[in-house]
Amino acid sequence: MRSNLISVAKLSKKGATVHFDKDKATVKVPNGINIMSATRYDQLYTVKLENSQPTILVTQSKNKAVDFGTWHHQLAHTGAGVIREMIAHNLVDGLNVTGELLINGICEDCVFGKHTAHPYHTNPVREREVLERVHIDIWGPTSIKSVGGANYFMTITDGYLSYRTVVFLSTKSAKVTLKVFKTYLIEAKQQTSRKLKQVRLDMEKEWFNNAWEEYRKSQGLEFKYITPYAHQQNRIAEHAMHTILDSTRSILVESGMPTKYWADAVHTVVYTQNYTPFSRQPKIIPAEAWFGQCQNISHLRSFGATGYAHIPLDLNMSKLSPRSVKVSLLGYHGCNGYKLIDKSTGTIYKSRDVIFEEDQTHIAKPLEPIILDEDKDPFILETLPNSDWHLDKSKKRMPSIQGIAPRPLGITTLHKDGIVTRHPVPS
Repeated sequence: MRSNLISVAKLSKKGATVHFDKDKATVKVPNGINIMSATRYDQLYTVKLENSQPTILVTQSKNKAVDFGTWHHQLAHTGAGVIREMIAHNLVDGLNVTGELLINGICEDCVFGKHTAHPYHTNPVREREVLERVHIDIWGPTSIKSVGGANYFMTITDGYLSYRTVVFLSTKSAKVTLKVFKTYLIEAKQQTSRKLKQVRLDMEKEWFNNAWEEYRKSQGLEFKYITPYAHQQNRIAEHAMHTILDSTRSILVESGMPTKYWADAVHTVVYTQNYTPFSRQPKIIPAEAWFGQCQNISHLRSFGATGYAHIPLDLNMSKLSPRSVKVSLLGYHGCNGYKLIDKSTGTIYKSRDVIFEEDQTHIAKPLEPIILDEDKDPFILETLPNSDWHLDKSKKRMPSIQGIAPRPLGITTLHKDGIVTRHPVPS
């Protein structure tokens, strides 16, 4: 709690009933449940909180207001300033926030996923309309294939709106990338009623070849190739890739999902980022300008969030069978459905009738320093609490037995003596 006084007026405004006796006071919600009791001491009624750290908040309504920190996680770790701008200018529907518009403390998931060096500064010539120029880049190969067998992902970013499209590939051959680009060209024209004019890309062989050149001529497009090894010239594509990977690492760390689900994480990040404004157009939602209609984001939830998916009666189950299955969020099928996984079986579901839990997020808390014994390392444990993972003593780090996003090495591997925090990384 941020204060130690409870306002009776505020409780009454929320619909609660407060009853005072000689030595006791009780607070009940409209359904009659007693949620709080207080004992009188002198002129004050004192509430004893046995557990001041709430663990689960069940979200039963898409439009239910949640705190600012929860929206930070549901928007794939979008910056707090961007979310405040969205609220201030009412850019989307469903962004209902309770409490103060700030994150209490440092988001550790963002630190692990986004910590970087200082950026370089340029004076770019900016696009003035949708599809005036798009920027293409490709990432990979990854050391771990996605569940669907992808080794790469290809991004196409509109230079004016920063609206992003991502496609996952098993190979980055000229034939495959050109097929993706042809599909994008058709869909972009249908969705925006505009025609693409220019494409900026590097001189990699997947698009600097005869097949791409012949198609360019047939469509009357202009290709702008950057100078080799001068990635700054393709700054928009590089920045898009940078922000996508930053947020992907953050939500994989937060959710604890195995790394093989990286493609679902990337898709979720791109999907949510298209609902948030970028620095080029700080008061425009890319998806709204791209499709020409206001966007509602009340359906967004944190990647990997635990939920309960309704089992339709059409499946002819027994009348005594459960009506729900416990799942985790893997992504979205637009605004009308969620991509879900049953971790116990690995089964993938698509459902719109889901009740989600919002677990406590990873917010850094101040830690007391201790002095290390130079002959004893207190951080090297035989096993981790409540886990089947074992520490590799020779490497002093947790091996990724189940492919989970790895944590960094402990600080004691770098400094064997001196003052350090008790827990260098969250366990």
